[in-house]
Amino acid sequence: SLLQHAIGGNSFLLMLACLSPADRYWEENLSTLQYASQASNIKNQPTLNLDAKDKLILRLREQLAAAQAYILRVTGLTELPEEL
Repeated sequence: SLLQHAIGGNSFLLMLACLSPADRYWEENLSTLQYASQASNIKNQPTLNLDAKDKLILRLREQLAAAQAYILRVTGLTELPEEL
């Protein structure tokens, strides 16, 4: 949970785990691998940061596209008339 808040957010993250080939650092290597394993299990849902105006524009565009698709489906046309 603590890692999720620290690593999470609306972005992508690349984490590298560096290990030492020397035998005397096996405890540190194990700890690093455990941390990397725990961090790789964190799943977040990124969201698009939009202000109210941008959300409204996006919603209206979606409604317009749905209305145009409906008109094409009902009329049986393959292309909308120029006035629409």
